[in-house]
Amino acid sequence: MAQGDRNTIARRYANALLAAADENSAFAPVEQDVKALLASIQSSTDFQQFLANPVLSAKKQLDVIQAIIAKTKFHLLTQNFLQLLCTNKRLEVLFDTLVTFQALVAERNQIKTAEVVSAYALTSAQQDNLKKTLSASLGGQVLLDVKVDPSLIGGLSVKVGSLLIDDTVKRKLERLYKTLNENNDSNLSKAS
Repeated sequence: MAQGDRNTIARRYANALLAAADENSAFAPVEQDVKALLASIQSSTDFQQFLANPVLSAKKQLDVIQAIIAKTKFHLLTQNFLQLLCTNKRLEVLFDTLVTFQALVAERNQIKTAEVVSAYALTSAQQDNLKKTLSASLGGQVLLDVKVDPSLIGGLSVKVGSLLIDDTVKRKLERLYKTLNENNDSNLSKAS
């Protein structure tokens, strides 16, 4: 299945789950179930392989999902949702659907996610300070998705939506190199 099709299908299912949770006054438990399912998928390669296996029959998928449901305390709405995905042979989009559900909830709650990449791991105090600064600047709650990339040498880059702030040593060196080369090229052409 093409990625564009996966995203479209995942968005439809995520919207349906969100609407059903709202209609049934079950938003909080369904949101908790979504978080638990995402954590389970991300921590288990077996679960990931199961979801991606196209040769399993709908019956076998349903049996596995029902076994998972029996071991968890998922809300009835979440249980029905998982069974619906099995019946419709759409388990392969479960992860994308759950991620999209969380994005829709964040959008609805006006929560922005800042992708932060730094050369070194940020302390909790640094992360809190950055979160407060971004929240004040952007006007709303901000969640941080922090990654470490030692190739940046120093500094950090922050991306929120289409806004990118790149204050890394690596980027500064690239700009300096480009400026020096442009100046060198223009001096050479004047000398000719």
